[in-house]
Amino acid sequence: MDPRKTRKYYLDILKIIATYAVVVVHTCTVVWGGMDKSLSAWKQITVFIGISKWPVQIFMMVTGVLFLGKEHDLKRIYTRYIPRMITALLFWSLLYVCLFEAKDASPLFFLYLVLKGYDHLWYLWMLVGFYMLLPFLTPIAADKKKTEYFLILAYIFGILIPRIITLGGFTMPDKMAYVKVIFDKLELSMVMGYPFYFFLGHYLDGIDTDAVKRRVIYLFGIAGALFTVFGTFWVSNFIGAPAPVLFDLSTNTLLMSIAVYVFVRQLVSGKEFRDKTKKVIEILSKYSFGVYLTHMLVIAIFANFGLTASAFIPVITVPLLTVAVFIVSYLLSALINNIPILKKYIV
Repeated sequence: MDPRKTRKYYLDILKIIATYAVVVVHTCTVVWGGMDKSLSAWKQITVFIGISKWPVQIFMMVTGVLFLGKEHDLKRIYTRYIPRMITALLFWSLLYVCLFEAKDASPLFFLYLVLKGYDHLWYLWMLVGFYMLLPFLTPIAADKKKTEYFLILAYIFGILIPRIITLGGFTMPDKMAYVKVIFDKLELSMVMGYPFYFFLGHYLDGIDTDAVKRRVIYLFGIAGALFTVFGTFWVSNFIGAPAPVLFDLSTNTLLMSIAVYVFVRQLVSGKEFRDKTKKVIEILSKYSFGVYLTHMLVIAIFANFGLTASAFIPVITVPLLTVAVFIVSYLLSALINNIPILKKYIV
């Protein structure tokens, strides 16, 4: 059977748009934390970050669809999946650390910086952990009721309660400190954090949503985006500094992620692309990992010439700059992907 007949092209498109959203977020966040929150420019950049804070979740949901629906033997995991992530992590981390962090670091601290992974490379370590757990996770994913139970636990104890504790800590730190001590004693690390999204992607891929449900999902997604933006304004004003506490693992970004996923799947599923269009989508999807790895380097090069999100009016600068970073990063990724030895080990 032609693999293109069974390929889920909406997953490729999700990877492509999530890659672009990552570029938007990082183009903005490299200047966001150091800006005066009272400036109009800071507020504009916060809007761009707030409405784009879903790409990592989408990457994980796509990974869940691709990996949790089938069995994986340990040999393949430890000879193919994990080595690829580790070699890519070490290569790019070494490059970034040498360029931006090393300076006067001692040999031991230099080694720590490389192994830790530079900034955005934390995602690769998380994928390594995901691959290691695959033999345990796939049986759960194979059972719908167990998957639903996992999602419920992971949402309540991995997203909802930790965010309540964090936000509550701003107004009643003593009380929240007590709650956190008790909460930590549950030792529910297996359902904490991002594994939720691997299961969510796999789960959503197996269910259909009618028009009414989709409208509700889209409305909640818009509400999530608005809450991310205006909630960030409020929290930042409350503590007197830019506060990213509503980014990443929070209900508002979860709602955005689900809306983006469902929207793209509905838009693409059942649509028959021409062969040339399929080829373009496949290539862009294939190169997206390289873009993720290289885009911070491109952002830093642009910044060296004074080209940052805050260099001019952000509502103009951010779209233009992110398109430029995206294109250059894709060209770099394409170049690396066409060099056999580099293609095999670092992208």
